[in-house]
Amino acid sequence: MTLNIYGIRHHGPGSAKALLGALREQPPDILLLEGPGEAEDLLPFILDKDLQPPVAALIYNAKDLQEAHYLPFASFSPEFASIKWALKKEIPIKLIDLPISKQLGLEKAEKEKQDLIVFGEKHGNESDEMSADPLGFLAKVAGYEDRERWWEVHFENQDHPAEVFDSIMELMAHLRKETARTETPETLLREAHMREGIRQAIKDGHENIAVVCGAWHAPILRDTMEYKSSHDKSLLKGLPKINCAATWIPWNYEQLSTASGYGAGVISPEWYHLLFNNREDADIRWMTKAGRLLRKKDLSTSSAHIIGAVDLARSLAALRDLPIAGIEELEEAAIATFCEGNAAPLDLVRKKLVVGTRVGKVPKVIPVIPFQKDMEKIIKATRLGKYRDTNESHWLKGTMDKPKGGIDLRETNDLLKSQFLHRLNLLDIPWGAYQPASETDLGGFKEYWKLHWKASFAMRIIEAGMWGNTVEDAARNFILKKAKEAKDLNQLGTLLQQTLLAQVPNTISSVVSRLKDVSASTLNIPVLIKSVGPLVNSLRYGSSRQMNMMQLEEVLHGIIPRICLGIPAAGQSLDEDASQDFQQDLFTFNQDLQLLDRPELLSLWQEALEKLSISPSANPLLIGFANRMLLDAGWKNLQETSISLSFGLSKAQHKQDAALWIEGFLFGSGQLLIYQNELWGLINNWVQGLDKEDFEGILPLLRRGFADFSETERERMLDKARHPEIQNKIEEELLELEKSVLSDVQDLLAIISGSN
Repeated sequence: MTLNIYGIRHHGPGSAKALLGALREQPPDILLLEGPGEAEDLLPFILDKDLQPPVAALIYNAKDLQEAHYLPFASFSPEFASIKWALKKEIPIKLIDLPISKQLGLEKAEKEKQDLIVFGEKHGNESDEMSADPLGFLAKVAGYEDRERWWEVHFENQDHPAEVFDSIMELMAHLRKETARTETPETLLREAHMREGIRQAIKDGHENIAVVCGAWHAPILRDTMEYKSSHDKSLLKGLPKINCAATWIPWNYEQLSTASGYGAGVISPEWYHLLFNNREDADIRWMTKAGRLLRKKDLSTSSAHIIGAVDLARSLAALRDLPIAGIEELEEAAIATFCEGNAAPLDLVRKKLVVGTRVGKVPKVIPVIPFQKDMEKIIKATRLGKYRDTNESHWLKGTMDKPKGGIDLRETNDLLKSQFLHRLNLLDIPWGAYQPASETDLGGFKEYWKLHWKASFAMRIIEAGMWGNTVEDAARNFILKKAKEAKDLNQLGTLLQQTLLAQVPNTISSVVSRLKDVSASTLNIPVLIKSVGPLVNSLRYGSSRQMNMMQLEEVLHGIIPRICLGIPAAGQSLDEDASQDFQQDLFTFNQDLQLLDRPELLSLWQEALEKLSISPSANPLLIGFANRMLLDAGWKNLQETSISLSFGLSKAQHKQDAALWIEGFLFGSGQLLIYQNELWGLINNWVQGLDKEDFEGILPLLRRGFADFSETERERMLDKARHPEIQNKIEEELLELEKSVLSDVQDLLAIISGSN
């Protein structure tokens, strides 16, 4: 019986090449791989022409979708390459790692702080650098920044004969012996399970066994017979287990990179892809692609530049005693030759040619849940497939002339796109980032979407499928349940907006009914105020989509009068911080009411502001703000406002209260002071009448009041303070000009009207 252990680097192109060579030299009668048994039924799909890596085996707890493991594969992954080879040769394959069902059980037990019966040697010093990261320590001693670069140079960038695995075995055996590091219980269990898998293969009568595993495990699996089977069985006995399901899902190189957080990822997937498929001229191909990309950015990249960059990269490799130029040499050469020493333009190259934008595909014959089938049907009907087959962001229907594209809700297919994307967002599958159009853009019938498909949506699709078998049913059930559970008006308001945008049938009345119930029991005025904005927006969305919004009108006509009646009392006895928060609430509420434009409600708002503007118990900040709102709306004229301002700044008022009055009055814009000389004079005279001590005391408040003004407004105020006569004359002339223009426009309209 022959047992060959091949210790590889997960996602290593050199490992994959050497492994295929070793398997061809000594074909096994069974192939054992470090992988969970739940994925075995997925392996035959690897020969399907429609399965294009990168892909991942998704293994998950069907009852709790938060519990899942992903096993990514690229075309250059040694495991993927060897499985594909064995399937073609009809050699049996077994995955012998600890099943995910048991790994999830262990994770759950750990969370619940259960005691696990796992015994192992506990020795070695974890704080010792070599014990904590043996390969990293070796890389550092050899002069490399990280272990991946060291491993890449010595094992991935070169063509090795099968004997390289003997060297890897010897290296790992030495490291495991010398470091004597503490292995985690999970590692001990996994290695015990893999040894049991080897014993089973021997028991089944296989004479030539090949085992493919991570290099670190290789010496332990080689010495399988030195461990007692009873010892391994005792470790594995009684482990908690969770029932799991498995499927293939598309993956991408961005997620395969270490930047995605996947522990066994690689820094440069696209470069590894090139190394695996075109090792002989990988540097030429890479530099040619880099030149093309940079040329699109208007950088000078002729054929001569490319040839020179390749020569420079090879020279750097020779100086560093490397067999071929690696990604570092290629990048350095590109910066020097194409970018004249500026590394910034190379960011584009890095994304495309180092990490890569490659996205995998899986066959349609792979069983999927009904929800996903409905998704696929809609994607095909709405022609959104091309936006999913890439891991880059794209504006929906974007063109050279219109980069942001945009869809028109009056067109049937565009409306379907909008409904579909909004429903996915509801279900926490944020494929599209929604950006509404302005009111003037096709009358509010246009939407903009930036689409970015992520492989992680695979799990969210399964989660969404728990709500229903179709996208519409799932969205409906989600909305109804969330509405029933919601106890917060803001949540319900947001849910209503999402519901209207998604246009899910038979849901709006339930959300609105729940809104009525919750609003009726809510006494907190700021909470009620915050609920108005989403409701007003919902009313506008419904109007643009030609939906009956009578129920929502009823809710608003119930909430807004209560708010207006409660505002004067809610503004009483608030400290400075609370007053500022309430001021912002009132400002937003005013904007919402102006958008709603209901005269009867605006009248109630006017009464509330008038009461607040003369309230003796309200904070001066709110009194000044209420006076400003009344003036802006035309409910109070300039003379009346001047009287209120004079009272607010009178000597009877505390100086800090007067400063707060001004701050509230000037909230949002300084144009009022620039153009209204009477108000300017009142404030100017008040400031000039302050003694030095009082002025210094209120200066921070005054600065805060003026801080939000634009730079232009502050400059004009400064000029007005320095040269009041000149500024007043300029402003008078501007006002006269405005009156003249307005008169001319009115005359023109009268002529047009008369001619009609």
